Amino acid sequence: MISGPAEASALPPDAAKGVVRERLSSQGTFYYRSISPFVALAITVAGAGAVAWAGWTARDPLTLAIVAFIPLFSVVVYLAWRGRSLCDVWLVGDALDVKGPTGLARVPLASVHLIDGGSRWTLPRTVTLWLDRPVDGLREVRFMPRGSAAIAWPDLSLRGFDAADELVADLRARVARERSPQTSL
Repeated sequence: MISGPAEASALPPDAAKGVVRERLSSQGTFYYRSISPFVALAITVAGAGAVAWAGWTARDPLTLAIVAFIPLFSVVVYLAWRGRSLCDVWLVGDALDVKGPTGLARVPLASVHLIDGGSRWTLPRTVTLWLDRPVDGLREVRFMPRGSAAIAWPDLSLRGFDAADELVADLRARVARERSPQTSL
């Protein structure tokens, strides 16, 4: 069982099986999925406005040409970010409850064939689970693990990765156990 801060975020028992739902994804998922792209877009638009004003007042054609590509770049980055939507993920016995871009889905751990624990040096750190076959339209599940660092502290060390590493290791062990051939006696 994954232990630690998860007990505080455990949801009520699943009515059908009496199993506790344990949140695996970070509480910061909503921010990175919904708010962060708009903040980045606002900063880009403000920067483009400042550069356009400077280019227009200087009457520099090269600056104006560069400014013309900033909105296009912003749209491409935004669409790429939305294509990598983060999911909310809960562990429920031998399955994952996933609230993703296609809605709610229950993904059996046995259908996960590859887990990428993400890089320690990217923010937000994401974990990607690739599935053997699509489950309710999902081919992969991407989430920000509980306990992963969301900010760099003033000393530039990234805090919280130990908890995320433990979560990923435990999830890998659970998937391996579910995928192992069942021997009958």
